[in-house]
Amino acid sequence: MIHVSQDMISSVTDPITGEIAHIHRFTLVNDVTKTYVQVISYGAAIFSLRIPDESGKLQDVVLGFDLIQDYEDESNPYFGATIGRVCNRIANGHFTIYDKEIQVSLNHGDHHLHGGSIGFDKVAWNLKEIHENGVTFCHRSPDGHEGYPGELFATVRYTLHDDNTLRIHMTAKTTVTTVVNMTNHSYFNLAGHDAGREALYQHTVSIFGRDITQTDNYCIPTGIYLPVVHTAYDFRCGENLGRRIRQIEDRKLGFDDNYCVTQDGADEDGIVRVAKVVHQPTGRWMEVYSNQPGVQFYTGNFLPDERKGETLLKGRNKATYQKHGAFCLETQKYPDAPNHKHFPSIVLRPGELYEHVVHYKFGTLRCKAPLTRLSEVDDIEYIDVSNADTLEDDVYADISAEITSTSKSELPDEGSRGPSLEGSNRNLREDDKPQSSDASKEPGEEKKEAAILEKIEEKPGEHTAEKAAEKAADQTADKAAEKTIEKSADKPAEQAAQKSQEAVPEKMEVEVTVEKEAKEELNKETKKYKVDAECQTGEAAAAPAKVVKEKKEAEAQTDDDEEQQGACGGAPKETAKK
Repeated sequence: MIHVSQDMISSVTDPITGEIAHIHRFTLVNDVTKTYVQVISYGAAIFSLRIPDESGKLQDVVLGFDLIQDYEDESNPYFGATIGRVCNRIANGHFTIYDKEIQVSLNHGDHHLHGGSIGFDKVAWNLKEIHENGVTFCHRSPDGHEGYPGELFATVRYTLHDDNTLRIHMTAKTTVTTVVNMTNHSYFNLAGHDAGREALYQHTVSIFGRDITQTDNYCIPTGIYLPVVHTAYDFRCGENLGRRIRQIEDRKLGFDDNYCVTQDGADEDGIVRVAKVVHQPTGRWMEVYSNQPGVQFYTGNFLPDERKGETLLKGRNKATYQKHGAFCLETQKYPDAPNHKHFPSIVLRPGELYEHVVHYKFGTLRCKAPLTRLSEVDDIEYIDVSNADTLEDDVYADISAEITSTSKSELPDEGSRGPSLEGSNRNLREDDKPQSSDASKEPGEEKKEAAILEKIEEKPGEHTAEKAAEKAADQTADKAAEKTIEKSADKPAEQAAQKSQEAVPEKMEVEVTVEKEAKEELNKETKKYKVDAECQTGEAAAAPAKVVKEKKEAEAQTDDDEEQQGACGGAPKETAKK
């Protein structure tokens, strides 16, 4: 059962009309789970979201402020807000609709960001309707506002459901052909809004997209699709966020990328699962569903960094917010879409209805998942990496080696990926070796990390295979030599010596034979455990160790296993403009 209540918390001067507007807060409560959501009419924003952990403890998991005045301030990084008319960036604020050139405002250097200086996040929305389990806000954007053509009528409906799903339904209609691309800009930390950077690094993230849209150093799309396979951008099978950030932080501040969502399995309304995030220490998880083709994954890179002497942002309940203190999953059509004809269109014509649906579903794990390899994407078993830095080196290598050891020859060729950007902080053609900043390393961690990387850089089926074959050969040959020496123990010393000398070529012969058999077996096993380019499961690194021990079982199962490589299917080998 869901209950809805409201109260008035402030008044503001509307920046468009100049009139005084009262700001209302609506509280949606799930009586069974005790989950409750608060939304406000200013910016049609999510104000607070408290969900239980495994023990039933409620914590707010979205960042925000106590006062509306803080939401009005320019330092507000769009906490919880509805973004529009067009979210994300438009290059140079310029685009063309039906041969008509449009110039919108420039509020982010030479570019347009999140609807301009007075976007949907900076206005007081009106109350349209209160539902039994939610509320609907509405807003009229005047013709020409921030440079956009046409008068636009937008609505946002928030509803909370018994299964702990918060549904957001955004719509828009226009009087003149224009562009619309709305989103919600909530910042999440499932450990608690005030848990900070270290807690964020404990999250396990899955994003179900095979490509990202490449951007330049100003976060402007180049028009090129980049496959995420074999890179630090691949979250399809669940990855520890802290480890992934360390892998890229020498090239960029963190993640701020549009993922092209895989549309397989969409329901009749076009809604698909976009992402899943798990925080193992509290047991909380969230899933994101949407009918949009993209999602912007952002890790709070531009929140203040106290390590650089920046003043932390003061938030709700005296909390302070810092860089990498939260993540966003902003469902959307692709950024700068009007300037890339092969991107999904964001043009809206008179008589058409823009509809954007996003569901945030929350829950808890029934029990803490043990350290395990990943299963299918549709039923992921998450690896407990909350204490990843203390895991045994060989376990870390098993999980990571397949990502880092893949040869460049397996990646899409130069032509399919399009031209690379020299100096771009989004260039994914570099070898994807785990990286970490010196500032974040614990004492002794550097030596340990070097040992781990040394293991990771060994290709499965190469050094490991040779060592396995040599070890097997040595053991067999040593036993043969010992047996020969034992038989000659009671004979004269000269005969024993002669027998020992004869054992040498026997040992060499056995060594060659065993090594040959081991290598033949290895070829079968390597093929069997071939790393699937869609989803690295970690089996390839472990396969060579089983060569001799599981010889008979491998021969019987090789043909069947070849047909079931990996957990997620085959890898895309070509990338073209879509």
